[in-house]
Amino acid sequence: YWISINGVAQIIEIFDKQKIDIRFVGGCIRDALLGNINSDIDFAVNCNPDHTSKILNQNNIVFLEYGKQYGTITAVIEKKNYEITSLREDINPTGRYTEIKFTNDWYRDALRRDFTFNAINISSTGKVGDYFNGQQDIKNQQVKFIGSINDRIQQDYLRILRYFRFLGLFKNPNFIHGYEEVLYKNLPQLRKHVPNYRIRDELLKMLKNEFKMNSIFKQQNYNEINILISTIRKWWIEDSYELGLNKCMNKIDALVIY
Repeated sequence: YWISINGVAQIIEIFDKQKIDIRFVGGCIRDALLGNINSDIDFAVNCNPDHTSKILNQNNIVFLEYGKQYGTITAVIEKKNYEITSLREDINPTGRYTEIKFTNDWYRDALRRDFTFNAINISSTGKVGDYFNGQQDIKNQQVKFIGSINDRIQQDYLRILRYFRFLGLFKNPNFIHGYEEVLYKNLPQLRKHVPNYRIRDELLKMLKNEFKMNSIFKQQNYNEINILISTIRKWWIEDSYELGLNKCMNKIDALVIY
């Protein structure tokens, strides 16, 4: 299916000609393993961003470089964007920010990602790179951090929101013992490091999931919102963040089953 999307085969072909390893990564893989179709395709590539830009330029493909400092070059084909990101490692990540170092090691690139199923890559021939048993975690309906949950959250507090968002991918998620305590313990840091508009973006993404109730309400109790949502509501009231309250929390309130 991915190869049939305009531009995807073209991107793969031009890097294959240069004998540069390019693979599918990210949400398109996660959704495919869940049986869902996602036409937003992202790639990882084993070359530095300057080389990526050079190859796209040589093949007359329009590209954007706004993410170049983080290794991402965006190819634009028939008005559709494809992010092509060089393999990299995060150096001293704290809160929301990190320095990066480019690498040629697919494992090291996978290691910097948040959850096991987000670290999977697939080659154009269908070979799967799954270093942390992400496929099994999807089968188990489990959102599992790579390594220590404490470490991964403190590297990027947005991951608190992403954890809850991904619970909405599963009909009957299997909660990992101890996770909720750590997530809620770190909630004050979320407010310090992540702006309201970014929090709102994540909540809106939660609301698009098929099983969004699992992200928003207490476990198996759809008449009481969870601590995450009630805390964010409290922050937004204190901040008079009307956009979040009127365009986001009202949608959540409508889901409450009395």
